[in-house]
Amino acid sequence: MLRGPKGEVFKPVLLWQPSPILPAAPGEASNRGRVVVEVLAMEREARGTYTLILWDAGRQRTVTLGNVTFL
Repeated sequence: MLRGPKGEVFKPVLLWQPSPILPAAPGEASNRGRVVVEVLAMEREARGTYTLILWDAGRQRTVTLGNVTFL
């Protein structure tokens, strides 16, 4: 979910992830992965700072990324 600076929510058009991003085992380097999220927004809507919230299939764990901006 992408939440805008005024609290508005943009639903994704496309969410692409090649495979699950698994947590690193204790003592191992962190695993890295890529998640691509596509949303429909007008240029004026893309201004500002956003929050991207991701969760697992069971909605048990979440990751929140703040200060997301678009160029």
